[in-house]
Amino acid sequence: MSKEIRKMIDKVKNFKQFVNEQHTINENDIEQWMSGECIPFCVALNEIFPHYQIAVINDEFEDVDEDAEYNFNFVHAFCYHPNNHNIIIDARGVRKLKDLYDDFYDINPAIDWDIPNSKYLIDNYAGKEFASEDSFEYDISEYQSAKDYISKNIQKYTINLK
Repeated sequence: MSKEIRKMIDKVKNFKQFVNEQHTINENDIEQWMSGECIPFCVALNEIFPHYQIAVINDEFEDVDEDAEYNFNFVHAFCYHPNNHNIIIDARGVRKLKDLYDDFYDINPAIDWDIPNSKYLIDNYAGKEFASEDSFEYDISEYQSAKDYISKNIQKYTINLK
């Protein structure tokens, strides 16, 4: 093999490696969007895939406190395919609803499937102190970061139901 061909092959290998590194899913990014930044991720996902619907999973309390503003803790925002509630999409990609329950095994889950749009999600869940007094803020820079990430990894978040 000539030196020129070897150089061309090396350049192609280097380019392939560069492209793969740009599209590598970073576990830290995924965990960030699974624990605390799920709202901006969900908003970005719904914008890129407008046919996906938005839902949230809450930790509902067994004992209702009549004086409490909230009798649940917000846990996670995600999307789902309107034709199949058993297929959900979040930072980990397209998954089964069972996987979501497995992720949050230590709660009393109550899913609200009726989140009409991103504005409702932000207005009703971002920045609120639920019973745990944890607050999930909506950061526009996190939204943009999530949107870029989803765009670079579009196949991971795409559902093709026939």
